[in-house]
Amino acid sequence: SWSQAEQAGRLEEGYGTGWILGSARRVLVTNNHVLPLPEAARTAKVEFGYERILHRGIRAAVVLRLRPDQLFLTDVNMSFGGLDYSVIARSRQASPELGYLDAVQGMTAQTARNIFVVQHPGGGGKAYVLNHNHKVNLPERYVTYISDTLEGSSGSPCFSDDGHLIALHH
Repeated sequence: SWSQAEQAGRLEEGYGTGWILGSARRVLVTNNHVLPLPEAARTAKVEFGYERILHRGIRAAVVLRLRPDQLFLTDVNMSFGGLDYSVIARSRQASPELGYLDAVQGMTAQTARNIFVVQHPGGGGKAYVLNHNHKVNLPERYVTYISDTLEGSSGSPCFSDDGHLIALHH
């Protein structure tokens, strides 16, 4: 969880979810509406490993910064016809125990019956949406599904029934 969003020309605190893309472990993926500008990414605090451990509370997080001067790719919010993503370089490589996700060529939501979301609802510890997560339809650019998510879940990775990365939650 972390983030900032621009509203009325100023940056406001907020939360979102993101994930590490690729085996180099140097790139973060989230939504454009979570980190819309390099300025927002530059000042954001990114926490990894923010998880609840049964009977022990929230696990200590690894805090890293982003380097939008090295890489900042984005597409505007879906409200304006975009895909609502931001891809941003991290200040350093993530440690192997944090893991990473890879996009698999040709893998889409087309064959998925359910969509599983790994999120940080309300800026809290990691949560998994495993029930009541049925795919409703698959228009040309977006997949629609029914799932229990809260503010702070934007930018979450979405997985198919067989565990493949298939979408970015908006």
